[in-house]
Amino acid sequence: MEDAKKVSDLIMENKYQVVGFKPINTKYGESFILKMFDCRNGTEFEMFSTKSLTRYIEENRDNIPKGGFEIKKTKNGLSIEGSLKSSFTMF
Repeated sequence: MEDAKKVSDLIMENKYQVVGFKPINTKYGESFILKMFDCRNGTEFEMFSTKSLTRYIEENRDNIPKGGFEIKKTKNGLSIEGSLKSSFTMF
């Protein structure tokens, strides 16, 4: 978990697929470690969830598409889009 990336590590305008998540407790409350897929270079990595992504997962846990959901870092923050990969898992 120490090697998990932060949203600030994401490349602007690059697309990432959230393909899984693991709940964690932090000093700020409950959150998630996200299993991410970089759509540009085909690599997977772990990332700490943001408040908005944590809220999105909590509110939509039962309705998240099987393939997960796509995010893109923009100058205004993160945009959340549909699914690409074929499997979404809670790890």
